[in-house]
Amino acid sequence: MAVNNAPREIKGMNYKKSNIIIGAKYKSTIYENKLLAAALYSLQNAATDKNGDIVAVMPAAQLKEIFGKGNSIYSHLKPVAASLIGRSIGIEDDEKKEFHYMTIVTDAEYKDGVCTITFNKKLKEKLLQIQNKFTLLSLPVMMDMTSVYSFRLYELLKSEAFIGNRSCQMTMDGGFEFYIGLSELKLELGVVDASEKKVQEILNGKQKPDYDKAVEVATEKSYDEWRDFKKNVMDVATKEITQKTELDLSYETKRTGRGGKTSGIVFRIKRKDVEEKVDVTSEVVEKKITDDEKYELIDRVKDLMDEKISTKDIISILEVAGYDYEKVKKQYENSKSAKKIGNIVGWMIDAIKNDYSSPIEKRGKNANLFNSFQQNEYDYEALEKALIDN
Repeated sequence: MAVNNAPREIKGMNYKKSNIIIGAKYKSTIYENKLLAAALYSLQNAATDKNGDIVAVMPAAQLKEIFGKGNSIYSHLKPVAASLIGRSIGIEDDEKKEFHYMTIVTDAEYKDGVCTITFNKKLKEKLLQIQNKFTLLSLPVMMDMTSVYSFRLYELLKSEAFIGNRSCQMTMDGGFEFYIGLSELKLELGVVDASEKKVQEILNGKQKPDYDKAVEVATEKSYDEWRDFKKNVMDVATKEITQKTELDLSYETKRTGRGGKTSGIVFRIKRKDVEEKVDVTSEVVEKKITDDEKYELIDRVKDLMDEKISTKDIISILEVAGYDYEKVKKQYENSKSAKKIGNIVGWMIDAIKNDYSSPIEKRGKNANLFNSFQQNEYDYEALEKALIDN
């Protein structure tokens, strides 16, 4: 049976991120990026505005998606929040000879199991009133990332800021490709710390900064040799982005000089055929639940299922069930008595939609559970095709 590895697009858990923020060059960790993503999602779905401040409120249940169950939220959150306070962005207009540098986050607090992030009020237009020049990102997809380089590269590939500043060309297969210098890419991904004073002096206010020189003077940098950068950054990020997102990503190097030194990267990107979320609005009435309750349900389903299921697939199952945990639990218990299941996520979606009956309910406790499950010649390939077509 052919298995479709295209990721499922999750509607309803997206957030907007300004391309100015995406395009800012800074060194960061995967946890910083995930915390900022969760804060932006919370901000744009339930912003609190006190005395002109822009505040995102995240309960501990939501933070579990960042740091993982079983880990101390407090001990993990403290250094991440502290480092996020120091992140700044620069808004530049070389034609008008204007620039404005500012911090993104001005205050971070964790108290009584709730994290509160206060954004710079001067960024209100870039955070809450984004009319254009933003990138729409899926929170479950970003939370599934394990490498900070995958996270940052995916944002950059998706953003108009990244694409618009370069000479992009459409390819024959409907994708596109573009070139970026190796030194600039290292600064974009945070492999080289762009916040150092000497680096800032080279980058700031320049229409065409000397990125090679900026990388050369930097004291905090990783993977100086191409082979190390390729192994630990490029190959890791390319594999994770291709596996976990809607983008099929590949690249090739460009070399210059006598020794054929790698000087730049040509990215080739093609959008996969993405399974659209099954529309069940006419079949079930979705419960009105808060984001906090939604995260709690995701955790409960993760604990329920023995299989390792991604967050976005769990959300798909919950959406079909109208966020009714008992429906999910019932069909998962039924799955234990079913015949061989090739795709547990697809099976669960169909079982919930069609309300499979338990073999015990149908035939009594003495029935042969393995053979009597009410599937009626269930066709897994047809299900996968139906999920794709829908």
